[in-house]
This record gives sequence, structure tokens and C-alpha cells, in this order.
Amino acid sequence: RQCRSVERWSHVIVISIGLAFAFAGLGLNLYHSTKLWCFIGPIPCDAEDVDCDPRANNFELYRWIFFGIPVWICISVLTCQQGLVYYKVRNQELVSRKWRRGTENRAKSLTNQVAVQCFCYVSSFFMTWIFPTISRAMAAFGGIPPFAVVYLTTLLLPLQGLINFFIYMRPRYARYRKNNPGESAFSLMRKTFFKTCLFWRRRDDADADDMNLGLRVGELYQTTAVALTSIVGSAARQSVAPPPEQAESITKDAEEVVEEK
Repeated sequence: RQCRSVERWSHVIVISIGLAFAFAGLGLNLYHSTKLWCFIGPIPCDAEDVDCDPRANNFELYRWIFFGIPVWICISVLTCQQGLVYYKVRNQELVSRKWRRGTENRAKSLTNQVAVQCFCYVSSFFMTWIFPTISRAMAAFGGIPPFAVVYLTTLLLPLQGLINFFIYMRPRYARYRKNNPGESAFSLMRKTFFKTCLFWRRRDDADADDMNLGLRVGELYQTTAVALTSIVGSAARQSVAPPPEQAESITKDAEEVVEEK
């Protein structure tokens, strides 16, 4: 419940800050063409207009205030959070080794899995935003970014969501590969990336409902057997046959137990 409350307020804060920066840039006349896309850029001026100053809106400064600095603050916070996750898991595994025997390799494997996942998640942000930052820093000091930096910026920046998707699916793929060593890579990828589709989820949910129903029926039969065994054993210990009234009462008690379960 606490996590849901924090998550709700996190969404509200992040969306509010983004909208505030967006409307502030609109009010300051900061959005213009930057050749690659519409972004915070210089004021377009005609060659004949000598009084027009493209830098009059201080677009380089606002690029860092509204975009560059908030992005790297988020990346820094994310890096610290992932480091704390790894540190927490590692400490818990070290404590568990004191009370369990033969789990050293399993604990080490879990810690390594968490470390790899955290590293991949953080690396995707650094890989995506390092080249746009270099490009903006060179432009801020009057330089011209090389073609390689511009190319990597336009290539990696739109792919951030796809890279995060692959990283999110990586543990699922590893689990499928471990549980199904004989299947091909294509089959494992199909299960990994397409099992979240609606028609897959409906079938899985139906299977899960059938399994839960089977478990509940099994528990019902088990409860009934235990109740009847207890009643018969109690009657046998008394070495007398119960009268009709007592037998009827015993049957009602058994039915009540079964209904409660």
C-alpha cells in the first residue's frame, strides 16, 4: 500500500514538472527548428534582418536548465537507487549464509543476477544520453559536434524505450532458456516477447484459473477427508455406535466444515 501511494505521487510530480518546463519554454519562445527536430533552439532570423539576434532567447542556457541538468539528475538518482538495490540484496544474502548451509552458490548466483540487471538498466541511460550531452556541450562552447556524435545521438535517443524493453525482458528470456534447454532461440524469443500480448494473456489467465480451481477442489476433497476421518476415529474410540441424533449432528458438522473451506 505504501509503495502504491509513493508510485502515485511520483507520477504526479514527474508529469507536473514536465508540463511546467514545457509550458515555460512555450511562453519564453524557445521552441524552434534545430535541423534534427523541433527543440529549444535559436530564433530564426532572415539574412536581411540585421537587428535579429538568434541567441536573444538564451536557448543554450535554457537547454541545460529545462533539459540537460534534470536528465542527469534523474540518471544520477537512478544510479544510486540501483546501487542500493544491489547492496541490499548482497547484504541479505550474506546474512542468510550464516543460517543456511549449502546455499553459497545459489546466493552468489542471485546477487550476480541482480548486479547484471542493475548494470544493464543504468547503462542504457548512459548509452542513450551521453552523446546528446556531448553534442550540447560542444554547441554551448561554440563548437560543432562531429558527424559521429550527431549520428549516434539521432540513432540511440529514439531507441531508449526499445533498449529498456529488451533489458526488462532479459530475466524472462533467461528463465525460459533455463527451464527449456532443448528449445530453439526463436521459440524462446517468441515466448519472451509475445507472451505479453492480449491473446497470450487471456489463454494464460484461463489456464491459471483452471489450475486455481483444481487446487481449490483438491483442498476441498482433502478437507472433507480429514473431517470424516476425524469423526469416524472419534466414534471408533468411543466403541459405540452413535445414536441417530448424534450421527445427524456429526454429518451437519462435517458439511459446515466443508462449506467453510
